[in-house]
Amino acid sequence: MTLRGRYPQEYSFYLAPHLPGLLAEYYTATHLAAHPTIANAVEAAALATADPHMTATRIVGILGQAASHTPAAATALRTIIDHNPSYWLPAAISAVRDVGVPIDQILAAASRTAKLDSTELAETLEQIPQSERIYRLGETAIALMRCRAELADDEEAKTERYLDITNLLDAQGKFREAERVLQQARSRMERDSHETTNPSDLQSAASSQPVLAALLETSSQYQRLVGLLASVLRHQERLEEAEQLYRIVLQAREEQLGTDHRKALAIRHNLADLLDRRGRWEEAEQILRAVLRAQEEQLETDHPDILTSRHNLARLLDRRGRWEEAEQLFRAVLRAQEEQLGTDHRGTLASRHNLAGLLGKRGRLGEAEQMFRAVLQPQEERFGTDHPDTLNTRHNLAGVLGKRGRWEEAERLFRAVMQARTEHLGTDHPHTLNTRHHLADLLEMRGRWEEAERLFRAVMQARTEHLGTDHPDTLNTRHNLAGVLGNRGQWEEAEQLFRAVLRAQEEQLGTDHPDTLETRHNLVILLGKRGQWEEAEVEARTAFARATATLRGDDPRVEATRRSLTNVLRSQGKIDEAEQIASS
Repeated sequence: MTLRGRYPQEYSFYLAPHLPGLLAEYYTATHLAAHPTIANAVEAAALATADPHMTATRIVGILGQAASHTPAAATALRTIIDHNPSYWLPAAISAVRDVGVPIDQILAAASRTAKLDSTELAETLEQIPQSERIYRLGETAIALMRCRAELADDEEAKTERYLDITNLLDAQGKFREAERVLQQARSRMERDSHETTNPSDLQSAASSQPVLAALLETSSQYQRLVGLLASVLRHQERLEEAEQLYRIVLQAREEQLGTDHRKALAIRHNLADLLDRRGRWEEAEQILRAVLRAQEEQLETDHPDILTSRHNLARLLDRRGRWEEAEQLFRAVLRAQEEQLGTDHRGTLASRHNLAGLLGKRGRLGEAEQMFRAVLQPQEERFGTDHPDTLNTRHNLAGVLGKRGRWEEAERLFRAVMQARTEHLGTDHPHTLNTRHHLADLLEMRGRWEEAERLFRAVMQARTEHLGTDHPDTLNTRHNLAGVLGNRGQWEEAEQLFRAVLRAQEEQLGTDHPDTLETRHNLVILLGKRGQWEEAEVEARTAFARATATLRGDDPRVEATRRSLTNVLRSQGKIDEAEQIASS
């Protein structure tokens, strides 16, 4: 009855096929929790078998499965691990790695109190594959690494181990925790440098800038620390701070190692990614192509560093509206990654995800949805539902569903992502704002214009404060707000917004950029609603001419601009020309 109470099911026969296993789990867990001395007997029995490690893995598997429905199981698992961590921790890691038992938090807690020396900690860590350190055994890996860092022989070795920890935290998406660890390590290094450096060289103990300069000149470890801090800030979208740090480290590395040294190229690559995020696309592309040329001269054809640079170049081309070139590059990178890394590697998933996003922009929504779902499944299994990579895919899948008219499903997904991002990142974080923007876009499509306007105005205000009036993301929100205002009949304000956005896009992105084309197309529609046919015709002819000159004939935007122009011409009685353009 106790077990049945823990498994309330509609059908009474549910427990029948599972009862033997459940009974074994339940009674093993409860007896071990109640009588810790049994751990001696359990371990002795396991050691007496032909394969002690396999037996221990099975025992951990039983307790791990029981932990999901029997509270005593977690206590029992901690009991046997605490009894002899050097024997049971490797078995527990195998249970997670090979069987998928979800006990990461239990193992992390046990690892923090385990009495293991530095060698034993290192050997235990080696049993956790790199991919599992990010996913199913993330907390356990961090706990073991922290214990090992505290046992380091000197401060330099300790700092190096903490830098490795921040690398892992960054990969796990725990950016704030990574920043805290880095700032603590930075403070220790700057304090120790001041204690061992001539004060006259540092100018003032109160100033960190001289200390920073001195350490950058003398310590490659400090260069690594500052570079990692810049990356963590970049991942939090604190782009101005991150750019300053990247440029400081880049100058030091190029002076000491040379412009094309691998470590200097790594910083230039990250700087290009940051400039991409800041909307400075021309500068970003120049840097990224220079990095790629240097890598191709130094490394093998499909070296992982080259594939990463090609992937980021494809992403940049996507943002610049050069979609055909971007798609070709994404597909080439994806093929190489699948061969080298496997289909479910994080880098492979990132390329497939970005290719799906590009296909969505090009109107190939069925392909895009299928590809996003193929990315989402392994991400949820390995990263969890709230990992930044998973949230990004869920967000973009919601966008495709909205475009396909599956609005309820899309709205549920957007709201779930918005809630998770708000909790983890804050209301005005760029990722949260992006989801709020796209939710407003969906509400507009559903005809809920008042809700959409409120949300767009809130996002526009936040983006203007954090990014500036003419940042591409801000312009995108201003453009969509103009569309809502047009739908609500507030035509004068809508036209002013459309024209302001169009001027900024022409200056920043160029006349032929997809965003510029879309804004001009929507301005044509608004001018038509207002009966301003002559102005509408001028803009419609420009939009159609630029679309046909720069896009493939089957691109949906070509047809959209053609339809707008013919509608404008018909409205002015220019029927023959309209028919000619419609049939062209």
